[in-house]
Amino acid sequence: MDDTATATLTKWGNSQGVIIPKNICRAAHFNIGDSALIAVDDKGRIILEHKETPTYTRRRVMSLEEFAAGWSGERIGEEWGDADVGAEVVL
Repeated sequence: MDDTATATLTKWGNSQGVIIPKNICRAAHFNIGDSALIAVDDKGRIILEHKETPTYTRRRVMSLEEFAAGWSGERIGEEWGDADVGAEVVL
């Protein structure tokens, strides 16, 4: 497998970016959506390492009361007592 490629640094908004070729991503086991830690070593080489990112999974629908159970402030506003006006899920 060829694990070398040439890339050009380009402007990306207020930053710069390099598009990593598919063969390099494959060799490094990077997939679309993966997170990476980016560092520079003492010789100026850029290092990319996989970053462990927890994935959010919703286990069940939570009521507003459950969601705000730890809230100690005032419960005011239409969210707490008026009639439903849209496609809200009310349990």
